[in-house]
Amino acid sequence: MARQAPDRAPIIRTIEWALFGAFCLPTATLQLVLYRHSGSFWRDETSSIQVASAPSLVQVWSWLHLDSFPAVWATVLHGWIVNGPGSTAEGLRSFGIALSLGSWRPSWLPAARWEWACRYWRCR
Repeated sequence: MARQAPDRAPIIRTIEWALFGAFCLPTATLQLVLYRHSGSFWRDETSSIQVASAPSLVQVWSWLHLDSFPAVWATVLHGWIVNGPGSTAEGLRSFGIALSLGSWRPSWLPAARWEWACRYWRCR
């Protein structure tokens, strides 16, 4: 009877979580430190805030030629400002942190798809 190779999946999973902790958790900590110690907004940020603070979405779109960011950003920022949390500097900074921390999950999706494809096609 042939001897089976040990299952290395739990070890690999542990290493993956350790790498996640080694890279993502310090990044989250630095984001929160930046939030607590940030100064005033930069010129391009104030430009986007001014454009997105227009009373209506139609006016935001008519002022897009004054902004250096894409139209989607001005639209999303306008929604954040109009719905309340973006009416203060802290609210606007929390929006930036939420987007920054929320961008991690989409970066994991290709890795999850690759893992699924490798299991399906037995490429390991």
